[in-house]
Amino acid sequence: MDPNVPTASSLGRALLRLSHARATGTLEVRGGRFRRGGRRARFVLHSGRAVAVDLPGVAPLHEFVDMDLDAHRSMLPELEGRAGPIGQRLVRGGLLPAAGLTHALRRQMRARTIEVFSWPVAEFAFAPIAAAVPTIDRPMSIGDLVAFACRGSLRVPSVVRRRLERATFGLTDRGRHALAESALYPEEMAMHQVLTAQPMLGESLLSVGGGAQRAETALYGWSLVGIVRERSVETSSHRTLLRKRRQLGQADARGLLELDQTTGRSARQNLTRLLCDVHPDKFGPDLQRSSGEVVQALLRAERDLREK
Repeated sequence: MDPNVPTASSLGRALLRLSHARATGTLEVRGGRFRRGGRRARFVLHSGRAVAVDLPGVAPLHEFVDMDLDAHRSMLPELEGRAGPIGQRLVRGGLLPAAGLTHALRRQMRARTIEVFSWPVAEFAFAPIAAAVPTIDRPMSIGDLVAFACRGSLRVPSVVRRRLERATFGLTDRGRHALAESALYPEEMAMHQVLTAQPMLGESLLSVGGGAQRAETALYGWSLVGIVRERSVETSSHRTLLRKRRQLGQADARGLLELDQTTGRSARQNLTRLLCDVHPDKFGPDLQRSSGEVVQALLRAERDLREK
């Protein structure tokens, strides 16, 4: 299974919740436990839209600027002496149009989000205070950012493909909001239009998307971040949730993720499977708290096993 699935799922869901709530502030993400440092990224939001993705040392702006910097190298020392971010200095120096800067910043934000979605593990915290980083003048849809990151960071394993075909999917309220503001590929647009009318069997839904890899990746990503939800699974999921609650009360959570000698599944594979079964988005308000406790225990257990 993809090693990045837990981060892609949890971070994608967090960003979409903040977008749906039209939140303003900064989501700080750490590639590891907060007390241990490690890689750090910041997503700055204004009214539920992204205005900056700060990730030091990754995807510098010059990689996305459509201009020949070598041809203007003689002017760069003068620009470096001016105040402000390099992009704004290029615009003020007449080397880059304002629209070109906006385009470059949006491409940079997408590339950085793909990088963070690919981290094997991450923790994050939201503060309703904007970070002091350069921001984009035309805020970007979080739905668009998350959908793009899923395309760039996920691969669909064959066992997941079979599950996608057998399940029935419907749009969530959060998913309707996210996809309505996203730039979609034709395959994704076709699936979106069908799902706005009614839930559909995954096999039929993928056929609507032309059976293309793009359609598979989109449906996989949408299911991970909560844009779509499996229908008619409440009974089996409820049983799984109750079973895991009992097991957590009887033993260390790590035992739930240990290598299964019968199936050969690793702790990481078990984690991905269990997160799909017991995630809070699958249940009503009366069960979401219990589901959240199980998910947190499973994530802590997986980290403990990985760091042994």
